[in-house]
Amino acid sequence: MTGLLRLPPELLSRIVDLVAIGDNLETDPGEDESISHDCNDKHIISNDPPSSSLSRQHGMLAMIPRPDVSSLRSLRLISRHFSRVCETHLYRCVRLLPTEQSAVHYSGTLATPNLSQQVQKIVFQTRMEPASSTSPWASHEPGPGDDYEEPHQFFLEALEQVGRFPNLTHVELVFSAECFGPSWDHEDEGVETMEFREQVLSSFYAGLNHREHSANKVYNLSIKNLQDYTPQALIDNAEDEDSRFKADFEQVVSRITHYSLEVVTEYDSAAPENLLDIHESHNFFGHELQTY
Repeated sequence: MTGLLRLPPELLSRIVDLVAIGDNLETDPGEDESISHDCNDKHIISNDPPSSSLSRQHGMLAMIPRPDVSSLRSLRLISRHFSRVCETHLYRCVRLLPTEQSAVHYSGTLATPNLSQQVQKIVFQTRMEPASSTSPWASHEPGPGDDYEEPHQFFLEALEQVGRFPNLTHVELVFSAECFGPSWDHEDEGVETMEFREQVLSSFYAGLNHREHSANKVYNLSIKNLQDYTPQALIDNAEDEDSRFKADFEQVVSRITHYSLEVVTEYDSAAPENLLDIHESHNFFGHELQTY
């Protein structure tokens, strides 16, 4: 152990990089593993390092929403140097879940300058179990506390505070993978209605474009499980709150350079031919996505 601590700082930092990646290098997407809420939504990446340490960090931020938290917490106990480097990884990416406890941790990180300065990516997750199609840990069963029908106020308030993280560059918003549009009547099956999603998106863009603390450094924006339905405020010359939604959206999109969308659509497994009657889906992919 003494010999390890004598290594150059660059090598020690690289060791921490690999520890942070953890099982992401070896996990088989076909394996049926239980979900860990600390390490949920991981993605497999190759171990080929990019050309620079900065691009490597940005690549990890884009591909691995959460590091191997448990291993980093253990490693930081070895020495003060490891403690500092591990702290950087632990707080480089934070995730807000739809629970009051998660909101308290989020606010605590924001209120602590040396921690809030470490944050470079935030993942906002509207459901404990979003059932994301890109995650091998996905579950289509509701998670604990996922039966609410209106966005939590503490969640919306956290969205509007996102620009207060001074070094934030990556932001990710994850909705539920199940959606129900106006063509079908599924009121008893869905919890994230179009109104729910528009309320979250409105607070999301308002936070990124806040007048007092705009997230000007954010260049990488990702939305997962976006419904294939364009908010009316982006189509019409709306007034009042709708006009603010459109203005915030346009300002944010004009600043970012990396915009990733994972779009979900309605699906009837018992009668897939019914998809032909979902007009909003065809309008979205055929016209609205490029236009608006």
